[in-house]
Amino acid sequence: MIGLVGLIIIFGAGALAPLVAPYTFDQIDLNNVLHPPTMAAHHFFGTDEIGRDYLSRTIYGIRTSEQVGVVVALVASLFGLFVVRSRGSTVAGSTTPSCASPTSC
Repeated sequence: MIGLVGLIIIFGAGALAPLVAPYTFDQIDLNNVLHPPTMAAHHFFGTDEIGRDYLSRTIYGIRTSEQVGVVVALVASLFGLFVVRSRGSTVAGSTTPSCASPTSC
């Protein structure tokens, strides 16, 4: 149950990235270049070579991963639906044989 709550929080942060992330994914802060993780400068995961916030980039990365996952799941579902429908299925009263698996034809 704790893991489910954690996943909901992570997916929620990704879905609401522009509202949750402290900075945009490409915002540069030249005053805090290569800073380690700290609460004082509001860069909780630290910054990179040009001052971009790692926490914001991580949250936006979650968002991108969610979008890719949804598209892949939809394409796979549509492909599977097409394959099953093109192979035929047995419906009550139908004379079309079921050939969903090679051994049933």
